[in-house]
Amino acid sequence: MNNLVLTQEDRSEMKQFYQGELEIAIRKVKHIRTILYKLNDGNFDDEENPSKKTSLISTFQVEPDTSREKGTRGRKSLWGNYILSLLKEEDQPLSYTQIINMAVEKFDLPDAKIKNVKQAITNSAFRLRVTNKKIDTFGLPGRKERFLCLSDWFTDGVLNSEYQQKVA
Repeated sequence: MNNLVLTQEDRSEMKQFYQGELEIAIRKVKHIRTILYKLNDGNFDDEENPSKKTSLISTFQVEPDTSREKGTRGRKSLWGNYILSLLKEEDQPLSYTQIINMAVEKFDLPDAKIKNVKQAITNSAFRLRVTNKKIDTFGLPGRKERFLCLSDWFTDGVLNSEYQQKVA
């Protein structure tokens, strides 16, 4: 039989993978035992009772792999931070168009990149609004345009009058 030669990185990845699989299997077995115990109204023999049976967790000693720390996934967009800093700096609600125009001026972007920047800023604003809840939008009656505002500028879901006057 041939010997398998692995690099340290490959060994680390394999160890991490199989430790993860073992943890998943242990959780599944524990869950199955708990459900079976509940389905039998707690009337298990001592042999079948999951609380008295030796746990798989104690049987297998799983050591965390400290050789490689998990980082954040993928590259992060700079536009979210740009939107937040711009709103704080200007201290007034800004429309998407205003933010895009300011970005094009500040970063001296060519016309070919404007479409991509517009999409990136829109996506980042959506993420800030829906996921992070750091900003919210405000619209004036009778106008289609929406203004981005920091969440701190709202009281009970209504934009403070100080900031409403800055938009008008």
